[in-house]
Amino acid sequence: GLESLLGAAFITRFPDPVERQAAIDNFIRQNALPGSLATTTPFFTQQVLLQETQSGTFTLIGKRNTVAFTVFHQRNQPIAGGSGTELPAELSFSNDNDQTGGSLTWSHRLSGRTSVNTLGSYTAIETYLPNGRTDDAKLYLVRVVLSHQLGARTNGFAGVRAQRRDATITNDYREMAVYVGVTHQF
Repeated sequence: GLESLLGAAFITRFPDPVERQAAIDNFIRQNALPGSLATTTPFFTQQVLLQETQSGTFTLIGKRNTVAFTVFHQRNQPIAGGSGTELPAELSFSNDNDQTGGSLTWSHRLSGRTSVNTLGSYTAIETYLPNGRTDDAKLYLVRVVLSHQLGARTNGFAGVRAQRRDATITNDYREMAVYVGVTHQF
């Protein structure tokens, strides 16, 4: 996740693990960075899957700006469960798929307590259906969040999100959302 990437970036500046973790937590909080970078789309299933994942992230960290670029590929394949049987075809329609995509995240600190974070991502999902057909879907996401530190462990945020899914067989969708919230760490 993002913490491990920052840990690798901060290891020479903060050799002490406790001091490094505090610096990572502070950096994420000050820049209102997301808890994780965009990756594959999870499919919830009651079946055991074999997942093969390759991903890479390149991050540039500046005084007021942070940019992260991520690319990934994941192959999901159903395998026989503990009883030696797979789920019936009607229940395993999205378990066998390939996902490839990437994301670009940019965070800009407007002031010592306020920052804006933007994310753009794209994922192509090829799902192998039981009837021998494939469903090709494209997922697009754009998100912009303005965050303001209200206290030492409290942040307020407001954001807008737009996402779209275009597919050859399954349903397409479009979403526009506006949201506000407050987070507090105990």
